[in-house]
Amino acid sequence: EMSASLVGSEMCIRDSRITVNKGLAPSIKEMFKEIYKSKERFPIHEIGCYSWRGKNSSSEHCEGLAFDINSNENYMIQGKKVLAGSLWKPKKNRYSIPLNCKLVKILEKYGFHRGLWGSRRDYMHFSYFGG
Repeated sequence: EMSASLVGSEMCIRDSRITVNKGLAPSIKEMFKEIYKSKERFPIHEIGCYSWRGKNSSSEHCEGLAFDINSNENYMIQGKKVLAGSLWKPKKNRYSIPLNCKLVKILEKYGFHRGLWGSRRDYMHFSYFGG
């Protein structure tokens, strides 16, 4: 179980407040500054980070080490079955995150990688340890 002192650095990102891992909070703050200063200025209208998923969960959300960005427009899919969200259409929907864009490159620069695991594709999910 993660210590409450490690999770719980709350920060304001534009109009949203998110709770992130305390140890990464300074670099996450820099990461979002870079995202908002980039020419792309990818539109983030909804974001989540820390989310308790239960004592036995291995989700990095439990530790404030994973982001879900624009979750409805960047679905999680297993094969052809949609598990969360409703679509992923990067050329048609401005909130759908393309596979290779400035937002993704900045997230990767700071150690956050997209949730692409075999036949499970989680286009909204970016995590620090790949989980």
